[in-house]
Amino acid sequence: MLNLPSSLPVPMKPEHWQTLDSTKLQCYCACPRQFFYEYVLGWRREYTSNHLIFGRAWHEALEHLYKTGFAPEEVPVAYEKFLTDYRAELPESTDTWFKGKTPDNALLALVEYTKEWAEDAYSIEVLDTEVGGKVGIGKDRDITVKLDLVGVKDGKLMALEHKTGSQAGETWANQWKLSIQIGAYLHALMASYQCEGYDPTIFVNGTFFYVKSRKFLRVAMQRSGSAMLNWLTSVHSLYDLIEGDFAKLAQCKDSDPVLDAFPMHPTACTSYAGCQFHDLCTCIANPLQYSDEPITGYAYHWWDPLSEIKGDITK
Repeated sequence: MLNLPSSLPVPMKPEHWQTLDSTKLQCYCACPRQFFYEYVLGWRREYTSNHLIFGRAWHEALEHLYKTGFAPEEVPVAYEKFLTDYRAELPESTDTWFKGKTPDNALLALVEYTKEWAEDAYSIEVLDTEVGGKVGIGKDRDITVKLDLVGVKDGKLMALEHKTGSQAGETWANQWKLSIQIGAYLHALMASYQCEGYDPTIFVNGTFFYVKSRKFLRVAMQRSGSAMLNWLTSVHSLYDLIEGDFAKLAQCKDSDPVLDAFPMHPTACTSYAGCQFHDLCTCIANPLQYSDEPITGYAYHWWDPLSEIKGDITK
């Protein structure tokens, strides 16, 4: 739990601020000012993200396949679950807007997936799917974790984390070696399940959607005790920095020429498709002057990683 000041010059949302997960921590690492806009003010651009919606729908389809053992007759059912979730926000008329991540490609990918990973049907004993919760990390702090699939493979505890992407390769695979997210998954497994002396493994399960093809890539991630201690130390350091920025924020006013909290890290502005707050940072020195409500083009969107879980790993 974050140690927050009693008053702040922004609308108070401690119920949202107190939930820290790997997504928020990685965002803070990239740029504290982005963290401020997205997770303190709760702003996000008013647009529908094909990547987010497609990824969520893909999770629904794979969850069904793993629960039913990859039976061929379950592929159409899995696709229907995908389509129901996807069409709730993106109608058929939008399909031509996107390249690889389309419903037609998803159906082909489901058929190919059951062939590529056919052995999963008998080599993985599924324990839980779509489970999560707040897991303690000491110092009266916790980290929120959501796991796509928890199971046993070759007698060892494991988790399978589904990812969708547009470009497979070594860069994608290497990003998980020091990822805060992977450390959080491993910590949650060790804290919430009986490991029976075996170190758990996270299998990062990537499916990549090209215009005319699909590709699958899976990487196994384990960490030593010293590596997990390093992860824990880093997470506590980030907690300290975030609490420090909230303490600074309590001393700031909308009349200040600049915001002396949650500083900009301009090295991350063009990462991936570019930061959604880039234009704001180029023209606004003190966001508190506009913090009463979202600026035109933005809306409130409070990130809740536990909104889609179907089971609590802390019980």
